[in-house]
Amino acid sequence: MAQPQGLNVPAIILTGITAVILIATTVEGVRAYYNYTLRNEEAAKWTQGAMPLAEEVRAAQELTIKGEGRLPIGAAMQQVVATKGKMPATKPSAQ
Repeated sequence: MAQPQGLNVPAIILTGITAVILIATTVEGVRAYYNYTLRNEEAAKWTQGAMPLAEEVRAAQELTIKGEGRLPIGAAMQQVVATKGKMPATKPSAQ
């Protein structure tokens, strides 16, 4: 007796749904593991004090604050009052 030559549609649909669920579960699992590892790595860096970028930015900010040619806020306010609100020139005047 000959077997029918048709597609087993329910099996194809079941296989497709199972594959989608399996792939979605795997993707979410990998994403959760990545986030967990990233959080632990950043926490370890902060506890060890090994944040070179943060230390570099802080050093640059301290140099800017303590740099030459900067006035303390009190002295700057006194200078503005002395010049009656006219801001000091930032560029040398053209002669």
